[in-house]
Amino acid sequence: FSIASPGESIRKVMRNLGKGNVMGPGGAGISETQFDNPLSSLSMDVPTILSDTRGVDFGPYLSRLLFSIRRNWYMVIPEVARLGKKGRVVFVFDILRDGDVREINMVLSSGTFPLDNAALASIKMSIPAPPLPEEFTGPLLRLQFTYLYNQRMGG
Repeated sequence: FSIASPGESIRKVMRNLGKGNVMGPGGAGISETQFDNPLSSLSMDVPTILSDTRGVDFGPYLSRLLFSIRRNWYMVIPEVARLGKKGRVVFVFDILRDGDVREINMVLSSGTFPLDNAALASIKMSIPAPPLPEEFTGPLLRLQFTYLYNQRMGG
């Protein structure tokens, strides 16, 4: 028995998301075909929690949130991305206790409006987010999401 670090927990969630081994909204299982990536060259880096977690395991919460944001992103992928346009877009945003999202800030633009706009739309389409876990005593959760168009993670 070992305790995973928050980073390891998030990486595990992301791996499971990619495999379809996650629980969807309402607890329904999600198969790989329900979570198919239309283009293997599109990906999201592991989200970074920028606020104090106060010891709460956000793995299950991030699983639900990532499912929603990624599903919405795949629905609005612009044609330029399908044609191979490369880009990296980074957003930071706050989720309040009730799931409302505030302060969505682009911290890195791809330099291509359709790519930036699709990433922003995926967040906005996911509002409200799930309420924060009851055991979390903080006022908000600050997250950083990185969207990769035709690039490798970490590259």
